[in-house]
Amino acid sequence: MIAFDQRGHGRSDAGGTVSVEQLGRDLQAVLEATVPDGDRACLVGHSMGGMTVMSWAALFPGEVPKRAAAVLLANTAAKRLAAETEILPFAERFGYVRHPALQALIGIPAPAPPARLSRGVVRRLALSPQAPDDAVLFTHQVIASCPPMVRSRWARAFNGLDLTAGVRNLSVPTTVLAGRMDRLTPVSTSMRIAEILAETGHLERSVVLDGVGHCANLEAVEEFNAVLDGMVAAAAEGQRNRGKRRRFGVLPRST
Repeated sequence: MIAFDQRGHGRSDAGGTVSVEQLGRDLQAVLEATVPDGDRACLVGHSMGGMTVMSWAALFPGEVPKRAAAVLLANTAAKRLAAETEILPFAERFGYVRHPALQALIGIPAPAPPARLSRGVVRRLALSPQAPDDAVLFTHQVIASCPPMVRSRWARAFNGLDLTAGVRNLSVPTTVLAGRMDRLTPVSTSMRIAEILAETGHLERSVVLDGVGHCANLEAVEEFNAVLDGMVAAAAEGQRNRGKRRRFGVLPRST
């Protein structure tokens, strides 16, 4: 398993470039550095990690069948994220965040409030009403660990997001997973990805988990792992059919 921190997250500094395109270039650099020639990885991208995989496919279409055996895109979006996200309270009245004033709010570098004050906000934004307290606390810690300016820069970078070309370039079996109660990347954003993959013939499976918010990997661990295990098993069988001996997993980590 190979996991790396996105720019500005964890132990990676932000560097000089914060852009959707840079996400794809960074993933390509990681694949070149960690996956031996002739081997292929199972790419798992949650939220910003999914955008990373789609950005990579948009920039390096020829690398997709060469470097990837299969892809899992979880709780993510390829397009219209700013228009469809439901993270702001009462945003429905204002057309979600299509209004310029509401879009500007997302890019403000505000520090994360203390956990005791923001537990309800984190539960609403990233999880679901029935999410366990430990998952809420962990999610808050992840958010708080990311510097406010980094969060702000990435929020602005995702404004106008359009990775449709990257979805069309995913020429390997790709699974799409969404949470029914996801407010940050609603089910509609995942289903749009699935529709494109179905058109290109590369949709392996589309899964919607009921009662689950944005962090499906925290709220529905067993269900999430079952989907992941199925994807890896199918990829392993494909690798054996191709005479490959080693398999790798690459996980772009982010908040």
